[in-house]
Amino acid sequence: MLRAVILKTGKQKILKNVPEYNIHVEDISNLKESDQLEKIIEKRKKLSSHVFETDQWPLFNFEAYYLGDGISYLFVEFDQLIADGTSIQIITNDILDFYYHPDIPIYNSNISFRDYMKTYSAMKNQDTYIDDYNYWQNKLITFPEAPIPPIKKSGLQDKNWTFERLSMIFDKEEYERLKKFAMDHETTVSVVLCAAYSKVLSTWSNQSRIALNLTLFNRYPFHEDVDKLVGDFTSVLLLDIDCAEYGNYEDLCLNIQNTLAEAMEHKLYEGIQVIRDLARIKGMVNQPVMPIVFTSMLFGEEKNSNYKIGSQEYTSTQTTQVYLDHQANDMDGNLNLTWDYVSDLFDEEIIRKMFKQYIDNIKSIIKGNIFSKKN
Repeated sequence: MLRAVILKTGKQKILKNVPEYNIHVEDISNLKESDQLEKIIEKRKKLSSHVFETDQWPLFNFEAYYLGDGISYLFVEFDQLIADGTSIQIITNDILDFYYHPDIPIYNSNISFRDYMKTYSAMKNQDTYIDDYNYWQNKLITFPEAPIPPIKKSGLQDKNWTFERLSMIFDKEEYERLKKFAMDHETTVSVVLCAAYSKVLSTWSNQSRIALNLTLFNRYPFHEDVDKLVGDFTSVLLLDIDCAEYGNYEDLCLNIQNTLAEAMEHKLYEGIQVIRDLARIKGMVNQPVMPIVFTSMLFGEEKNSNYKIGSQEYTSTQTTQVYLDHQANDMDGNLNLTWDYVSDLFDEEIIRKMFKQYIDNIKSIIKGNIFSKKN
């Protein structure tokens, strides 16, 4: 997939031959540390707003600054049309393994992403697809809208949005306590985080019943090598959440878990298709219908390489027709929570207050202050 391009027709094409890829390295070791940091921040801003021409190879980019004393700062970009979050982890692991052991042959999978997609497409000819289609059609009329906090209407006219990031890291001890709370209440950390996120959004949007756009990393086990494939396996799932009827966190988590489990049973009719149906029914064609996203990469089983090449200093994502994207991932046993938001739409003071309220909710859950029905 690293040789893939996306044609104007929307079809993927794997190029048979591509030029040798060389990483551009700029030596800035002669600069003061403060000047090096300034250049790093400038490069981050430039790459964060970069959009790939999808029909031109490559749809990835590696650059580096050499800082001196054998230390380099590496910048990595991927268009997720060729590699989703899990795939980027696979690529990173392969690079690290090869970096430390270049003599070990690279694993050659017996299945390609094209093979996977052909099998997946064939599933849509089954009765299950019709059942899933009917399930979602029956929900459309009463399906809630996305929770839209206060935004700057003027920013909606700008087509070149800039994304900013808010982040918080909970250390291993705090993360373990959060895992224990989730386990004690027979749920998952992802569900607990989703409940806390929903509460904040419900408050700031003044909507008791909301709909979240959940990112799924969807790999059907068609073959034993599916977990080794690189490609875009992402899909979305719409989640109906009632924060008023389920006022305390214990009931809300249980409701989210049950609603999610039911929706997952009908995911063959994909969320993007449901969004198109909603746009048609609500008269929102060519408008963001579900721009508030919840993404969790807490897979339970770590997929990281045994090797390290340095520390991760900064990450950023941008997605079309998304105002706010919550992301959760495990970083060396710590819980990393981030909000990527369109700075053109949100007042900085408001989005920071929202994020603080969310983080305070997580802290209270860890301390056991707001989880039970009693509290």
